[in-house]
Amino acid sequence: MTQLHERAFVQTPYGRAPQDLKTYLESLGWRSGAPATLTMRFEPSDLGLPGIPLARDVNARFEATEDPTHLTKPLKVTWSPAGGGPFPTFNGTLTISEDEDYGSCILTLSGEYEPPLGLVGKGFDAVIGFRIAIATARRLLESIRDGMEAAQTTA
Repeated sequence: MTQLHERAFVQTPYGRAPQDLKTYLESLGWRSGAPATLTMRFEPSDLGLPGIPLARDVNARFEATEDPTHLTKPLKVTWSPAGGGPFPTFNGTLTISEDEDYGSCILTLSGEYEPPLGLVGKGFDAVIGFRIAIATARRLLESIRDGMEAAQTTA
């Protein structure tokens, strides 16, 4: 399994962040018992590789989950390429934590995926696949950040 850990800073106070995240996810169809799905586009230019035909739509799914320590309210996150194919599925959590500045918070995406195709997939992951996963995680966090910040301005 390949581990992935990325974070983004959000210009939303920590105390307000869960509500802004909820508002954003509800705009994607998230309701109690129903997951939200966000479709985003991964582009080769995200890796500094323009002109390479690797573009893919990625579906991210969010579901409420429990933290056994009751310190956070994490969301279960799963993402996979739309249409399937020989690509990994990421499984992890999204959490909100305090930042040093009262006016902002930190979104953290942590989880793992198994590169498909055995040794060939592990080799691809070592060369470029992990970079694709990081770029996808960053794009996902940016989408969530932008949605949370927009939710704050409309409130």
